[in-house]
Amino acid sequence: MLDNVMYGLKIAVWITAALSIRKLANGKSSGHLSFTLFGIALFMTGMEMITYSETPWQFLLSEANFSEWQKAVTGGFGMLMLPVIIYMLAGKDIQKLLDNTDSKS
Repeated sequence: MLDNVMYGLKIAVWITAALSIRKLANGKSSGHLSFTLFGIALFMTGMEMITYSETPWQFLLSEANFSEWQKAVTGGFGMLMLPVIIYMLAGKDIQKLLDNTDSKS
């Protein structure tokens, strides 16, 4: 039950972040909300992925000890670092593609 609620919350956060990013693309917002929500959703996903359980949130909130929480938080921060790592590895290539797309239109 708790995991269903958390998955629903995560889906709501993803949808809200996507709508905020759409507003950002149209120039209607500053983007702080979208990046914050995107970060929260990534952190939650990382915590779920590193927890070895079919019901990760129920396990974390009812049975997990400190070391399990430490692993889960480490997984969450790992997922937060994923966009930074992708940008470091492929940022120049992405920028070239965006520049080529802008110059063609």
